Amino acid sequence: MNTKYDVKRVRASQIFEIAEESLNDGRSIKITVVGNSMYPFLRSMVDSVELYRESYDNIKLSDIVVAKKGNKYILHRVYKKNVGEFVMLGDGNFVTDGPYDKEDLVCKASGIYRKDKYISCSSWAFVVLSKLWRLLKPFRKLIFRFYFKMRYSRKRLH
Repeated sequence: MNTKYDVKRVRASQIFEIAEESLNDGRSIKITVVGNSMYPFLRSMVDSVELYRESYDNIKLSDIVVAKKGNKYILHRVYKKNVGEFVMLGDGNFVTDGPYDKEDLVCKASGIYRKDKYISCSSWAFVVLSKLWRLLKPFRKLIFRFYFKMRYSRKRLH
């Protein structure tokens, strides 16, 4: 049986109105990433993240979290964390966003789905790469410039 699905784009605020019920019941949710602020770790419309409710005390630097400010939901990494607030930074961004109050924390990513492959956010390789990428913030513009130049050059050769 071949089932065809209608794919509709909806705002994160619409998804999370429904998803918060599942999160509050202790269930995880899986959403597809939209936007390039988490590139290269998360690719828009390709990768999905599994999210679950987590207390603020258990959030660490470099964790991928969702925060809510007003009616806007943002999925980025924790860049700085203080007693009652935190600052986030997208992997593809050069400037931090926040601060967010600890009450703005909605959920945390437990894993990433890249096509059919599951990558745990707690695996040692993912944790090491995440922490390294956080430390490379001052060099991101240079890294991206080099990456895209190499990618463009490679395409021209083929």
